[in-house]
This record gives sequence, C-alpha cells and structure tokens, in this order.
Amino acid sequence: MQDHRPDLTEMSATLSRLGSTLAHLTHWDIRPARTVSLLASLANFLTGQALVDAGQELFGTLILPTLEKLAESWAHELDVFWIEAKETLSQRSASGGEIPDYLGIDAIYRAFQAQPDDVRTAVRARMDQLADRCRTLSEGQPTDILSRMSVIFEAKPKAILHAGYQSRSAHRRQ
Repeated sequence: MQDHRPDLTEMSATLSRLGSTLAHLTHWDIRPARTVSLLASLANFLTGQALVDAGQELFGTLILPTLEKLAESWAHELDVFWIEAKETLSQRSASGGEIPDYLGIDAIYRAFQAQPDDVRTAVRARMDQLADRCRTLSEGQPTDILSRMSVIFEAKPKAILHAGYQSRSAHRRQ
C-alpha cells in the first residue's frame, strides 16, 4: 500500500515559493474577471476622468465581497443601456451592417453618459454612497490573499504518465 501523506520538505518548499508571491497579492488582484471592466468604468464615472489604474487607487483597499457588490450595482445601473446597445447591434445585423465581436462596456457607458445631467447626478450619488459603505465594511479587514487561502495544491507529473503521454503523441504523429 502506497503512503499518500505529503512530504513535509516538499510542502515547506512549495509554501515558501508561493508565500513570497502571494504575500504581495490583494483582493484587488484576484477580483473576478467579470468585475474588471465594470469597476474600471465605475471609477472613471465617479472621478470624471479616464484612469490608467482601472480603479485600483479608488477601490484597491476594498475586500472582495464589496468589490463584487460595487460591480454588481454598477452593472444594474447600466442594464438598460446594455439592452439598448444589444438591440442596436441586432438592428445593424438585420440591415447587413458590420457587427463587432462583442458588446464592450465602452458602448454601454457611452449610452449611459448620454442621459440627462440630473439622472447621472442621481446615479453618481447612489454609487458614491455605496462606495462609502463598502469602504466602511472593508475597514480593518485583511485584504491580503494569504488571509483567504486554506488549501494549496501543487501537481507534479509522474514519470510514467509523462512517458505515456510522449509515446501516445509520437504514435499520433506517425
């Protein structure tokens, strides 16, 4: 029977190697991909300028759940414009016009920006208020990745599996 207990030396080396990398990562670095463009456009909206840091200075100290809440709320504000932009694409498609590969947030944000000033002001007030609540909720909370980790896996290829893969690959090429 094979012993499946981890080798403590290997485990220690893995943790050492990962620790130096993970120690510098924050919740901002691991935010879900679906939130990246949303948080960037929200930061642009709230500051009134195009930011090169995708909103990190504004939101980088927030914990992951609050980052997701901000993105979700901003997406909700933009929903109507996403639907309108999607309908415009459908109409362009029906008329034989050129269709982009995807509907980017820039098109949706431009439609949102075309609203009357009072509407944008009300949305800014709501989003500012939510951002303030998110900052309050994040205060004193750890934002480092190591505080969120409970399991680390390191896979090492087995010599037999690797050799088997190479022989199958060579067989396919013949």
